[in-house]
Amino acid sequence: MKSSRKISILSILLFSAIITHSQCEDFLQKADILFSQEKYEDAKKQYLNYRECKSNAPGIEKKIADCQKMIEKNEKKKGNLEKNEPTTVNPPEATENSFNKWYNEGKLNICTNNFSEAIR
Repeated sequence: MKSSRKISILSILLFSAIITHSQCEDFLQKADILFSQEKYEDAKKQYLNYRECKSNAPGIEKKIADCQKMIEKNEKKKGNLEKNEPTTVNPPEATENSFNKWYNEGKLNICTNNFSEAIR
């Protein structure tokens, strides 16, 4: 009886570790997709969630810093628009960038089980 109880507890702990690892990887994947969609606030939150799971993950601090940098850059642009200061307009993104954005949106839709949108 004791050995089967130990096995059950070990099974539960192992299953819990697998779920946690999977959730951590979901945080990272969603964060990368959100970053590519220029949703830097949301991406930063997902990267922070990932860091909570894996505090020693290589490169996570840089990704969080990159998000913060882009958030500040966007706030500065927004401030310039509110002051009616002239801003530079960038040309439309290259076709490859558009493809990458659509591809990443599709991946995010698959992660959230929104298959009809993923197919679109």
